Amino acid sequence: MKEPCDGVRSPGAPGHFEWWYFDFPAGADGLARIEWHAPLFNLRDGNGVLVLRCYERGEGPRSPLVRGARFPLSRVTMDRERCAIRFPGGSILEEEDRYRIAIDIPAFTADLSLARELPPPPRPDGAILNSGDGRETFSWCVPLPRARAGGALAIDGRTIPVDGIGYHDHNWGNLRLGRWIRRWTWLRVPFHDLTLIFARIDRRDGEPPLDRLVALDKQGQPVNGPPAEAVFGDERTSACGQLRYPASIDLRFGGNAYRVHLEAEEAFTVAEEPLGALGIPLLDNAWARAWYAGGRRFFPLALRRRAGRLLYLQAVTRARLTGPGSLAEETPGVLEVFHCEP
Repeated sequence: MKEPCDGVRSPGAPGHFEWWYFDFPAGADGLARIEWHAPLFNLRDGNGVLVLRCYERGEGPRSPLVRGARFPLSRVTMDRERCAIRFPGGSILEEEDRYRIAIDIPAFTADLSLARELPPPPRPDGAILNSGDGRETFSWCVPLPRARAGGALAIDGRTIPVDGIGYHDHNWGNLRLGRWIRRWTWLRVPFHDLTLIFARIDRRDGEPPLDRLVALDKQGQPVNGPPAEAVFGDERTSACGQLRYPASIDLRFGGNAYRVHLEAEEAFTVAEEPLGALGIPLLDNAWARAWYAGGRRFFPLALRRRAGRLLYLQAVTRARLTGPGSLAEETPGVLEVFHCEP
């Protein structure tokens, strides 16, 4: 990449957050992602956090298989110019034409390559939400909108092959997520003739939702035109009853030349993480440490809500594309919904 957009962006100070996100298929019909957080959300946390979430299809509600580890930042190196993250037992490295993920820790192993198929869209850096006074921002870039993912994961004594279209983005900032964001809906569809990435942020302050669309043709050129129109269909409730998500999404863009209809076929059950919403860094950090030490099992729901939770689900989807001329495709996609409490 010519632009140094995927190196460290957060100063690492209390109240800041940063994460690198890698999304790829796993097994015959599954989905998986690897995340590296440093720092984690808005917590005063001196650790880098590595997480693997693996979703596999099956009968009835399915919970994601979650594995991870925490590493003192004193034992981690991260580059400011590019994605070059090294920690005990692994690394996530950006190369000229691919990203390589090599992890061998007790929780899981991963040997993955994400070979670039499209360049990052223009202006890869940018704040997508701010507090209005410039003190708090939330930024997003997409260094790897489309890649050929290959390799394998090894979890609990079994190997899960990885082969298909992958994706990578990068977020950072110091915006207090639970204060400004109510829900964040994100989708990715790797059509043959179009790569589609869309995000909607529903705000807590009553302002209209923020929509962000990345639509790239086969050469990686943006599909230009008026702002995209997004219509969300009726909402469903997750299997555990904690989170609502759209059953369908209709998108029109490129001057209405392109239309996408996406339907959620199956949603995995919700998982939750501490959000750091108390507003006192030392308390938020103590709360998170107790949570990750297994305390969540003993904390009542009312207390978890008050202290702040990030709820999320991932859904298997089917998307249909119609475009100029006789362009018509149907392909699987990925839909994720994140909900901030309180």
